[in-house]
Amino acid sequence: MFSEPRHRDVAKILAGLPHAASELSSDLEELCAPKTAVMFLYLVRPVGDIAPGDDIGSVSTGFAVQFPPSSMPGVKAWTVHKKAEANAVVVDA
Repeated sequence: MFSEPRHRDVAKILAGLPHAASELSSDLEELCAPKTAVMFLYLVRPVGDIAPGDDIGSVSTGFAVQFPPSSMPGVKAWTVHKKAEANAVVVDA
């Protein structure tokens, strides 16, 4: 999962978490609702000297999730895990 600070700031506002924004646009206020989770989906490709028409290869996806406030105890986590590869950061599905 990955994101950037500006995106996380907006996600916190939408999810109802404390934020530093002093004023929200009416468009953003309309999207705010209790119990709203936010998921950003990023389509990622290589950077550098890519000319129009160049084959950029595969496009990868990345995502970030912001959960709303919750009284549920514990940590929310999403993982992929294979017992046979317990120490692997990435595993084949």
